Amino acid sequence: MAIETSPAQPPRSRWLRRHLLPFGVIASLVFIQLVLYGMVKTEIGIEYHFNAMLGFQFLVMASMLLLTIWFFALSGYPRTVKAVGGGFVAAFGLLIVDLMATHYLIETVEFDGEMSPTIRWSWEPKARERLAQHRAETGEGVGGADLTLRPTDSPSFRGPAGDGVAPGVTLVDWETSPPSIQWTYPVGNGHAGFAVAGNSIITLEQDADNEMVACYDRDTGKPRWFYRYQAKFAQSEPMGGTGPRTTPVIVDNDVYTLGGSGDLLCIDSKSGKPKWQVNILADNGATNLEWGMSGSPVVSGNKIIVNPGVNPAKSVNQAVAAYDRTTGKKIWAEGLSGAAYASPQVVTLSGKPQVLVFDSKGLGGYDLDTGSELWRFPWKTSMNMNSAQPVLTGPDTLFVSSELSNGGAVIRVTQENGSWKTESKWNNRKIYARFCSPLYYNDHIYGIAGGHLVCLNATTGKEAWTDGDFGDGQILRAGDKLVISDGRGKVKQVAADPAEYRELGTVDVFKDRTWNVPALAGNQLFIRNHRDMACLKLAP
Repeated sequence: MAIETSPAQPPRSRWLRRHLLPFGVIASLVFIQLVLYGMVKTEIGIEYHFNAMLGFQFLVMASMLLLTIWFFALSGYPRTVKAVGGGFVAAFGLLIVDLMATHYLIETVEFDGEMSPTIRWSWEPKARERLAQHRAETGEGVGGADLTLRPTDSPSFRGPAGDGVAPGVTLVDWETSPPSIQWTYPVGNGHAGFAVAGNSIITLEQDADNEMVACYDRDTGKPRWFYRYQAKFAQSEPMGGTGPRTTPVIVDNDVYTLGGSGDLLCIDSKSGKPKWQVNILADNGATNLEWGMSGSPVVSGNKIIVNPGVNPAKSVNQAVAAYDRTTGKKIWAEGLSGAAYASPQVVTLSGKPQVLVFDSKGLGGYDLDTGSELWRFPWKTSMNMNSAQPVLTGPDTLFVSSELSNGGAVIRVTQENGSWKTESKWNNRKIYARFCSPLYYNDHIYGIAGGHLVCLNATTGKEAWTDGDFGDGQILRAGDKLVISDGRGKVKQVAADPAEYRELGTVDVFKDRTWNVPALAGNQLFIRNHRDMACLKLAP
């Protein structure tokens, strides 16, 4: 009797069936990536883009694990092929173990604002060893700090007015007269900026388990004095790493600093010793942020003003606080909103001087004398990432921007008979500043979005142009020229011209991620990151 047998499957058909899983996983990842791209281009569901992007990164990692299991258990490949694949997987696993524990091959992995990694191998010069050698050579400083302000100094975050403008500074084109590097030295960890006055520059650094206020000579980069106190804000590298995040303020030869864990200090510039110290989180019943205290203090008259935010569990009405500059005693504390990552600003809106605070709920204006909240405009982002400074565009208007989900908007703030009103004049997603504070000049707004420099008409919101590659950069302005740190160690000069994009020169300073806000003072540009600092001498 004949035995019926089913026809054998063709080899190609069997191969396709075995590979349905990897093809499906890869196709799914490509599809999700296209959806994310479509969200950006169409703005459909854009409010979920950041969370979707984070979810996609975890999905990629899970897919890699699933494909590894398929390769060894279900692929049907010969043993020799699996052995080779196993070698690659084992090598990758050893790299991961090394990264997390031994540091035999990898010292660290650093991430930019888009979570793209940069590997630092163990045979490269180690930042901590370079810094220790430098400290041993230069010692604890020679003193002699004189912080008497010059007209073109930069004594606080983003210049004297906090708007990114360097008054009195005139720049020539770098194409014809490029800057020279006057000095460069190792520096302690952190994302703090420089305050510049007189013969010195001041910054904040992490020194082992201590935060350190550091004073350097502006012309040589050699230390004048250090003041250390026990504090250490530590975060994983993808979340910004360890160290303080703010820029000091210099007023009347005193230095005011705010550390990553909330320590507010007043330092005498002559001696480098503290006059007073208070932890603004403990003093106002607040809790620290995910990425640490990042809002630099601002001075108004006899007040130093900070934004500790609130602890929702305690509901303490002390979100914004003002301290006496001389004594450190609290003058007032008001507000119910959690802090974010922008710095308080002293501005005049609708004819009234006030403290402008960009917090976790949005924009708020606070009375300078009493701290009472005058007005509020809601601006909520995922994970409270309101980080870029709002910028005034007129006597009663300002531009605000944060993440892609919000984009940017010009807000009008008015008052009549003591009653305050806010309204949006326009809103679009041409600029989503993230943590690069925009600039305003001649009725145009300049900001970075998706790594590109964007110029918008401040009245209409219409885009003039988009160009360049600036990563997670920071922008300053002197006259009709922009100075932009591109987030990767380069500094570029660009014309502040709405008619066209014109790049006027580039200087390579570092080879690392550079998020810290630079300081432009006189004929010097001071720039640092979490490993090095440098002074660029500008042509007269």
